[in-house]
Amino acid sequence: MELHELRARYCAVLYTVSSALCGVTLVKKMPAEAIYSYASRHSLGALTCHGLELAGAATPSASADKLQAVRRAMLFDNARAEICKRLNTEKIKYILLKGIVLKELYPAIGLREMADNDILIDPAHRHKVKKIMRELGYKVESYGKGNHDVYTKSGGLNFEIHISLFSLQNERMYGYFASIFERARRVDEKSFEYRMTDEDFYVYVKAHEYKHYASGGTGLRSLVDTYLFMNAHAQTLDMEYIERECRSIGIFEYEYESRELAKKIFGVDMLSKLLDAAKGGELPLSEDELNMLDYICSSGTYGVMSQQIANAMKRYEDEGAKSGKLKFLWRRLVPPMSFYRESAPFVYKYKIFIPFYLIGRLVRAVARRPGRVFAQIKSVIKYKKEK
Repeated sequence: MELHELRARYCAVLYTVSSALCGVTLVKKMPAEAIYSYASRHSLGALTCHGLELAGAATPSASADKLQAVRRAMLFDNARAEICKRLNTEKIKYILLKGIVLKELYPAIGLREMADNDILIDPAHRHKVKKIMRELGYKVESYGKGNHDVYTKSGGLNFEIHISLFSLQNERMYGYFASIFERARRVDEKSFEYRMTDEDFYVYVKAHEYKHYASGGTGLRSLVDTYLFMNAHAQTLDMEYIERECRSIGIFEYEYESRELAKKIFGVDMLSKLLDAAKGGELPLSEDELNMLDYICSSGTYGVMSQQIANAMKRYEDEGAKSGKLKFLWRRLVPPMSFYRESAPFVYKYKIFIPFYLIGRLVRAVARRPGRVFAQIKSVIKYKKEK
C-alpha cells in the first residue's frame, strides 16, 4: 500500500474511532468495510463498529463481530472473577494488568478488545496457581518457560499468569519492576488484590508498549489507551514522577511523543481535520509526528515480524556489531544465558546440555513452523544497513 493510501485509510479509522470516543455521529458515506477491516488489525474492530453504528453505517458482519466481542468480554469478566476468588481464598497476592484495567475507560463493555487477560501473582505461589487453574478447568498451554504461564479454556478464554512484569532478558525493565508489589496498594483487608498507583500503572503500560514499539511495532490501540487514560487521570497524575521514572528506564522520548500524538489526533477538535485527511488532505502534524503515526499504523496490534527483525539488526549495529545480520542469526541460534535461566532452568543448571537443547530447539522450530522460519531468513537477507 502506498503511503498516501495508508494515511487516507488510517485517517478514516481514526475519524471513526474518535467519533465513537466522543459520542459524535460521523458522516454516513464512509467505506465501512475497508475501515472495519483495517481497524480489526489493530484490535479496534469493536470500537470502530461502535462509531459506524452511531451513524447507521455498520455492516451486519461488523455488528455481529462486535456482539461477539461483548460476549467474550463478559465471559472474561466472569472467569476472572472466579480466578480472583480462588486467589483470595488461597491468600495469594495478585495485580490485574493492562487491558483488564484500561477496558473500564472505554465507552461500553467489549470495546477494548483483548486476546487474553494478564494477572501478576506472587511468584512464590506459581505452582499453587497452576493447581488452581487446573481445578477450574483450564488447560496448561505453557508453564515454567518464561515470565508468564499460559492457561486456556473453551470459549476463547486465555489467561497469562505472570511472575514478573518483564522477562529477565529485558534486564533494565525487569529490575525496575521487580519490586512492584512493594509499591502497590492492597485493595482492602479482605482481599489479596493489589493495585499500582495510577502513575506506576501508566509507566508500566508505556514500558510494555515501548517493548513492542522498539521490536516489531505497536498498533493504534496503544494510542487510544493513552488518550483515554490521560483523559481520565491527567488532572491528578504526578507528571514529574512519571517523567523521572520514564527517563530512568529509557522510554522518556517514546512516552512524551506518543502521549502528545494521542492528544493531538483524538478529540472533537480534530474530527473535521481527520475527515479531510481521509479524503486525501494533509494532517496538521509535524514530520516527526507523521513518521511515528505511519510506523504505528503499519504495525498492527502486536507488530510486524519483518520490522521486528530489521529493528533488532539495526539495534545490534548501533551497539557496535559489524554485521547486524550475523549478530541477529547468532542470537537466534544461541540465546544469552538469561534465556536459559528463565525458559529452560534445567539446562541453565546443567550447562553441559546446552548444545543438545539448541539442536532440539532448532529442529522443533523448523518442524512446527517452517513458514515462519523461512520468512525470518528472507527478512534477514532483504535487510540493508542504513548508511
